[in-house]
Amino acid sequence: MPAEPLTRKARTTRDALVGATREVVRRTGSLTPDLIAYSADVSTATFYTYFDTKDDALALAFDQVAGELGQAMGDLLTVDVLLDTGLESQVRAVLEATVVVFRRDGRLWRLAVARLPEAPAVGEAFRRRQEEAFAQAARFVRLGQRAGKVRDGEPDALARVLMMSLYGLGQPMLEAYSAMPLDLLVGMIVGLLEPQSSTVNTTDREGDR
Repeated sequence: MPAEPLTRKARTTRDALVGATREVVRRTGSLTPDLIAYSADVSTATFYTYFDTKDDALALAFDQVAGELGQAMGDLLTVDVLLDTGLESQVRAVLEATVVVFRRDGRLWRLAVARLPEAPAVGEAFRRRQEEAFAQAARFVRLGQRAGKVRDGEPDALARVLMMSLYGLGQPMLEAYSAMPLDLLVGMIVGLLEPQSSTVNTTDREGDR
């Protein structure tokens, strides 16, 4: 990614351009330096003073979005929250927070993913944020297993499936629904993570009715 600007004014201008990148992609679905510069109230030449290519701007904008998603997940995907609220409530909160991020910046997320094969700066940001998110998820699974609140199994495998489930909310179909089928999604992820003995006990209780 581009080097950090040295002066406060330069950082302010760079940050304004990154914010404008997010706003323009959110509104138009495309990455247009002229529109980004106009939205940031600077010239197109200024845009290219800070970014060699538009992919460099995309990389920083994506890094912000992925960081916000990671922060939301990091705040909620902890064993403390699991013990305080229970798995179902925790999963629902994580899904709701993820949906908020993707409803706001899903277009930028998908644009960045589409540029991964050809944009090294975007790829670097994506890999770094993905590794951070995976580390959070794997740590949650391991600690949840120790607490007896997450099913047995290979922690890394469970973490990967969990990440796939959450990242899947960034698909374009999200924009087509005014209301997400959260109950079904919560049930799917809870079914993935809950201890197997809990599933057996629930089935036994239903059979006794």
